[in-house]
Parts: sequence; C-alpha cells; structure tokens
Amino acid sequence: MSLESATQPLNDTMAVDALDLLPHPVLIADSDGHIEFANPVARSAFGTAVGRLLGDRPFRMAEVRTVGRGERIRVSHEGRAFDVSLAGLGGKRMLVSFFDVTDYVEKDITRSPKRSLNDLLDRKSFLARVHYAAARARSSGEILAVHFLDVDRFKLVNDTLGYAVGDRLLEKVAERIVAVCPPQTSIAHFASDEFAILQSRIAGAADAEGLAKRLVDVVGRTYVLDTQMVNVGLSVGIALSSPDAGSPDTLVRQADLALARAKRTGRGHFCFCEPSMMTEVAERRSMETDLRSALALKQLELHYQPQIDLAAGRTVGFEALLRWRHPLKGNISPALFIPLAEETKIIREIGDWVILTAAAEAARWPDPISVAVNVSPVQFQGKLVHTVASALQRSGLAPERFAIEITEGILLDESSDVLSILNQLKDLGVHVVIDDFGTGYSSLGYLRRFPFHKLKIDQSFIRSASDSRDCAMIVKAVAGLGKSLGIKTTAEGVETEMQLDYVRAEEVSEVQGYLTGRPMDAGSIGAFLAQEASRP
Repeated sequence: MSLESATQPLNDTMAVDALDLLPHPVLIADSDGHIEFANPVARSAFGTAVGRLLGDRPFRMAEVRTVGRGERIRVSHEGRAFDVSLAGLGGKRMLVSFFDVTDYVEKDITRSPKRSLNDLLDRKSFLARVHYAAARARSSGEILAVHFLDVDRFKLVNDTLGYAVGDRLLEKVAERIVAVCPPQTSIAHFASDEFAILQSRIAGAADAEGLAKRLVDVVGRTYVLDTQMVNVGLSVGIALSSPDAGSPDTLVRQADLALARAKRTGRGHFCFCEPSMMTEVAERRSMETDLRSALALKQLELHYQPQIDLAAGRTVGFEALLRWRHPLKGNISPALFIPLAEETKIIREIGDWVILTAAAEAARWPDPISVAVNVSPVQFQGKLVHTVASALQRSGLAPERFAIEITEGILLDESSDVLSILNQLKDLGVHVVIDDFGTGYSSLGYLRRFPFHKLKIDQSFIRSASDSRDCAMIVKAVAGLGKSLGIKTTAEGVETEMQLDYVRAEEVSEVQGYLTGRPMDAGSIGAFLAQEASRP
C-alpha cells in the first residue's frame, strides 16, 4: 500500500466517515463554541447534551476544571473524566477530541500517597480532586467528606525547639496521617501545620467521624525527636457532601469553618460543619463591613466607669469602655465586636481613637483623677507608644493620669518587644495595669521585672468569693501579693454591699462596679463628681 495518495485532500463525505469510525468522542465547533458536528461516540457519551456542549456550556464551572494549559484541558461530565484536545482546522473551526481517562484518574485518586511530606498533594492538586470527585458524586449519589486538619501547639514547638525539629515533627505527623487513612483517600499538605483529606465513597457521617477520631488520637500521641519528647494535638473540621451542598468550593469552605469551630472548642477536637456556621459567617461578614465604617460614621463612643479608692472613699479614676450604637441593630455588645475587631486588625484604628479620645476627655477632669484604657495585644504590633505620646501631647494630660490596661495574655509573649514597649510606656510616665488578673496564664516573673502600677482582680472571683473557697483564696492571695510588692489592687464587678465589705476586709485598694458607679457618658461625669463631693 502506497502513502503517496495520503496527501490528497479528503472530501466532506470521507472526512465524516473517518470521524464516525474513531473510538473516542469528536466534535467540530466554530469559534463561538457552537457544535457543527458530533461523531456517534460523542452523541452516545454526552446524550442530548451534545448539541449544547460548548455553546450552552453544560459543563459548567462547578463541573469543569482546567488542569493543564495550552491545547489540552481536563473536564468531567456525569462522573466521567476526559482529557480534551483542541486543534484548529482553519476557517475558524476547531476539532475537539475527548479521551476518557476516568480509570486513570480513579487509580491516581485512590492510590495511597507516599509517606514523605513532600509527596503529599499541594493545595491546587487537592482542590482539583475535590472538584472531580464532587462532579462524580452528583451523578452517582455517593457521599464525600473533606477534612481540614491543623496541628495544635506547632508554633510552640518551632519557637522553643527550633524549625529543624518542627520540620521533622511535620514529617512524623504526615506519616501518622497516611497510616490512619484508608486507601481511597487523598491527602494534602497545604502549608506549615495545615493538612487536608478527601474521603470518597463513604457510607455517611459515621465513616467521617471514625476517621477524625483516629486522626485526633494517633496524631496526638507523644513524639520522640532527637531525644526530645514532643506533644502536639490535632483539630479537625469536616464537611459532608449532599445533593444541595452547592459547589465543591463551598464544601471546602465548610470544612475550613468547621476547623475554626473545632479550634475554638478547645483544640484536640473534631467538628462537623453545621448550617448555623454559614449563617454565622454571613453575620460576621456583615458586622465586619459595618464595623469598618462605624468610626467614620461616629457610631462609636466611650463610657466611663468610676474607680473608687476604699481608704479615701473618693473616685480616683475612670475606666474608658467602648460602646457601639448601631443605627439599625441598636447597642452591640463589646463581647461580639471587639474580638472581630482584633481578628481583622480594625482594633488598631479603633484603639488609636480610644486613646486619643480618652486622654482629651480626662484632661477636662479635676486633677489628679485619671483615665484607664484597655489595649489589645494587636495594638502592641502597631505604633502604640507613638499613639500614647501623641495623645498626651495633644491633650496636655499629665502622664501619671493616664493608664494602659493589658491582659495577662500579652505577657505570654516572652519576646523582648513586649518588655521594650512596656518600658517605653513607663518612660513616658504613664501607668501600666494588669486587667483580669488571675484568669490567664500569669507570669509572676513579670511582676518582678516590670513595675506595674495596679492589679485588677477579675469580677468572676469577686462574684463567687462568698460561695467558693478557691475564689476567696485567690482574692486574698492577689490582695496580699499587691501589698507585698507595693502594687495597688482593684476589685472589679462589685455589685453588692456584702462584696464591698468583703474586699474592704481583704484590704483591696480600690473597687469598680455597679454598686459604686455605673458606666456613664462623658457628659455625666461632672455631675457625678459634684454629687460625690457634696457627700459628707
């Protein structure tokens, strides 16, 4: 047989006959994606969808993912995966050839990953597999589970033992995850201490829960690294597919939300995504949007709660308390919006405004009445010292009449930056107060290393002192510690005469609470002080 005649052009009939005989789906489309021809295999594979395959996009974005570049892409349709080859025919026509690679992809997905951390899937590859598996699940009715994993206390390992030990720990964690997972799972390492797992063809939530329990148990066991005993935990967030679960991207987002809930629960836990979580996210997004504009719209204001010296029986200062009056939602609790402000870093801008406003207001009060402002750990990452210095300069307030209140959580950061900032504030002449003392991870060493002006005893101890011997002993201990170190103490949340008598008997320096004075706006402070001065 000679090939000399092969260079002769085919007529339309011969071309159609040739394409009809091909064992794989073939289409001819114009530049707009309209189908001009489909061979029998294509019509069989795609059914009635073939006429609108490209023009009306039956492969919508939820079902089609580009996994390559140039002239070859991969698509999924009704649970089958196809590599698609595109070739120009001239006259603005395109030859579209489909090659069924479902069996290849199935083997790739169900193959057990290698034990090396570097051989796990990356984020992009993992998400591509989720999209493929979700497309298949829609046609087959199977259930998928996406797990997001986060290694608890990993940062502490890096900070205390070094990055080399941290890297070896991640290798060991990856080995345990691989050992626990069944063969039909895909495992990914996203970044640092973040992993993800795709479970396919599971019977239901029980299968996903069983895997999560094993992961939390096995990964949380002790590691021995170069004679070092290392203990970490694992938090897991799980999302299950369902006919109305939405896109694969939604499934991934739900797993991430469930992980966040699991970590808030106390770490070392797993959590399924629930519909309420999506509602919470929408509400938080709405609140964040409103909060970003609240300052400019003058919806934020400060109220001031008096602090009473027990020996003198007079007000010696006020604590500035942030309030948000939303025009539609009314008063929004600080317990709701302050954590959001810290998470989104909006607290830096709001915190600067609080410091400037409180200093300006306190400058109008009689000397030596002071003002105290709560400062978030996030503000320590900004220009806190500069803001305080600027507030004092603008207002003319004496530095000793201005106090910064910090929580014990800030003292957990043993870096020189925290101590440096505290010393810079001391050099300005302002006072530094530890708020809610006894509720956090107290660093008593800091009481020796830095001259704190005051310790505030958390209201939970004051409230329970009459019923709980432990709380009563804590109040007594903190009051005694303050006297020994020459540091003033303030009892927060004093609401009854009995509580007032108790803290006075323990020789606490000051009290703050509804009994001695409720928070008030700036305009009410003058009248409050005048009424106090008129009492004998």
